[in-house]
Parts: sequence; C-alpha cells; structure tokens
Amino acid sequence: MVREYLKMTAVSFLLSASLMLAQTTNTITVKSRVSTSQVTSDADDAAVWMHPTDPSKSLIIGTDKGGSSNGGLFAWNLDGTQKQRISLNHPNNVDIRFGFKLGGQTVDLAAVSIRDSRQVRIFKIDSGSRKLSDVTTLDTTNVLNKTFESPYGLLMYKRPSDGSVFVIVSSRHTSFRDKLWQIRLEDDGIGRVKGVVVRKFGDYKNVVEGMVADDELGFFYASEERVGIHKYYADPLKGNARLAFFATEDSLVGNNEGLALYKCTNGTGYLLVAHPETRSIKVYRREGEKGAPHQHRLLTRIKDDSSKAGDGLEVSSRAYSPIFPYGVMIWHDQAGRNFRLYAWEDVAKKILSICDSGTTSVETDATGMSDPASGALALLQQNSPNPFNPETEIRFVLKKAPQGGAAPVWVKLTIYNLLGEEVRNLLNAPLTPGTYTVRWDAKDNKGLSAGSGIYFYQLRVPPSGIETRRMVLLR
Repeated sequence: MVREYLKMTAVSFLLSASLMLAQTTNTITVKSRVSTSQVTSDADDAAVWMHPTDPSKSLIIGTDKGGSSNGGLFAWNLDGTQKQRISLNHPNNVDIRFGFKLGGQTVDLAAVSIRDSRQVRIFKIDSGSRKLSDVTTLDTTNVLNKTFESPYGLLMYKRPSDGSVFVIVSSRHTSFRDKLWQIRLEDDGIGRVKGVVVRKFGDYKNVVEGMVADDELGFFYASEERVGIHKYYADPLKGNARLAFFATEDSLVGNNEGLALYKCTNGTGYLLVAHPETRSIKVYRREGEKGAPHQHRLLTRIKDDSSKAGDGLEVSSRAYSPIFPYGVMIWHDQAGRNFRLYAWEDVAKKILSICDSGTTSVETDATGMSDPASGALALLQQNSPNPFNPETEIRFVLKKAPQGGAAPVWVKLTIYNLLGEEVRNLLNAPLTPGTYTVRWDAKDNKGLSAGSGIYFYQLRVPPSGIETRRMVLLR
C-alpha cells in the first residue's frame, strides 16, 4: 500500500507540473534575425561586448565547450560572422564587465571558466582591433590558475560603490559543488589580472551553472539544476543570506539553465531563464512584484519552434545596429552548434516592455513635429552657442517617413576635425520623429578635452543621406 501511495503521489506531482506548463498563457513565439557561424564541438554560453563608440561594431563572445583542439572562445560580429577564435580546453561559461583598471589603463574584461585545467581565464578586449588577449596572471599559485576542481558556472559583478570587479564561480565536481566562490579581480602589478577569494558560501545538493549579476540593483541569481533559482546580495560585504527562492514551476521536468537580465535604466526589466527541456525561456520581473522586490512570479514563456533551444542565454537592452535597434537576445541553438540572435522588439511584441536603455544622450521636445523644408527625412540645425566653450547644443529634426509613419529610423551624429578624423561619436541609435537636442562637452571618444579649432558635425539618417555643418571651439 505504501509503495502504491508513493507511486500515485509521484504521478500526481508530474501531472501538476505538466498542468502548470500547459496553463502558462501568452507564450511568445519568436524567430531569429541572425545566426552565428557554427562551432566545432558544442556551443554553450554567450555574452555581448558593446563597442564604446560604435555599437554596430560590438561583439558576441561565446564558448565551444569541446575538449582538446575542439574547444575555444569565439568572437562574432553582429552579422554572425566569426571575428576570432582562441583555442581552449573545455571552456564553459563566459561573462563580461567594462571599465577595469589595469596597467594604468581602463579596459574591458571577459572571464571564462575552464573545466579541465581548473582555471578562470581573464581576457582583455581591445576596442581598436576588437580582439581578445589573455591577461591572466602568470602566478601559477594564484586562485585563477588553481581554482577548485571543474569550475563550471561563472558570472562577473562590478560593485558600483568603488568599481571593484568580481567573478563568482561554481563547480561541477561532487566535492566542491555545494559552495560558490567569489573572487575579487586585481591588477597584479605587471599588467595582468590576479584573483583574491573573498567568500565561499551556499549549501547546494545539485549542480549550479546558470548565474547572472544585477550590478545596479546589487543582487545575483544562481540556478540550481532541478531545484530552482536562488537570489543573494552580490556585494560580499552584505552577507550570505538568501533573499529569494523561485522558478520551481517545472523543476520535475528539467533544469533551469542560462540566466540573463534585460535591464531598463529605471530599475525595471526582466530576468530570463532558459529551460531546455521545454525549449523555452521563462520570464520574471527583474524588480519583483510591487512592494515585494524579492517575489518573482512567472510572467510568460518565449519559444522558437524552429530550433532545438539550448541552455546558453544572453540579453541586452542596448541599441546595437539597425538590425537590433532596441536590444538583442542571444540563445544557444543546440542542434545548430551556434547562437541565434533575436531583436528585442520581436521578443517583446505586445506582452513585454521595450525600455529606454539610456544609450542616447538626447532630449526631445517632440509632441508633434516640425516639418523639414526639404524632402529629406532630417534637418540639421546650426549648433548654439557658436563659437562655444565649454559645451554646445546641436539640434535636429526627424521627419516622418512617407511610408514608414512614426516608425523609428537609425540616426548617427558624429564630430570630425579638419583632417576628417572622428573626434566623438555623439549618437548612434534609433529615434522616432521629433525635434532633438544633443549636447557636446568638447571631449573626444577617450574623454580627453578637444583643442581649440574648427570642427564639423555630421548627421546620417539612411536612406536620405548626410548633412554636415561647421562649428568653432574657442578655449
């Protein structure tokens, strides 16, 4: 009788899980716009690096977790073509953070967990060549070169209060998988990156792989396979208490795997969770429920019926190119051994929000709009004041396209010197019809002050062409 009761109970649980899956409403079906080239063995995790001055030159960084000569770290352009491959033995997860102080410079870093060599490798991303180079410390006794057995899941976190950058790493090995290690990254004094362990915490029975940090709100999420998602403070100074535990809707029918955050500048957005067994992505509110920031309720699911969706997942709300004007979602395609790229507006549809990611520095006074005198889509006005010091304002008007209505168009506003060299990329983003004002603080793309002289500012609005005007900076 006891055996039959237990059997009936198990069946009841499975039926309940199936019902919960079936009752999820408003499932969003998506199609990708771009696919990356194939990897040799087994694509797994991805991150997106945003170019500091030209978002269209951003990169998708992803892992092929194959062993020996098959494994590697890849960089792809936004059109899916391969930019770089670095051979690595069983890399697993990758993450990126911007603005790390190294050797007297400010650089962007990618961290990768390497299972077979017990390492966490750190790569510098050069914005000029758009290539990665290994800057892991050469000290073989450092934790980055001698981590615990089988480092597996990985995230990066940058603490807003002081700019400190951390990695948090999990293990697949049975002797180490009960704990997460948090490691602070530091300059080792010779232009390479070393690690210092700042805490070990957790009490997990199963493997943790998918993890993501919310730098702005100060939390991180860790997905324990076949159990659920744990939420903690990302700052080690705030303790190890678990703040929330959720995403248990279908723990009986598979794993919660890759985690990603679609972040809006006002603290809202979405936590996305890949669930390979149902070939779907589960969506939760980043900010939690009203008055309950640590209560995360399932909102909807995202599906792509044309692919065998895997566990790797990334998303960004930044504008990258005319193909991805409102952000991009990157999803591992298991069968294709690659990654698919989805425009966020194709994901959001009428169910999720499209947020202002803060990628533009423009103000608009458009409630209707002024009509440019010519047939062009844009009218560039003279900057004011002119001459100027220390800053000036540039105004332009975007007109409704004859057939596009109020749909956004891609706008690029750039400052050049007399030699035709780019000084500052002020704007590269989609905008709707209206009148806009952009301020230039007389600094170049590196944050250095521009010298006195004549400069040209150029507005590009395809397909109508280019408008250019002259201005004078007097120091």
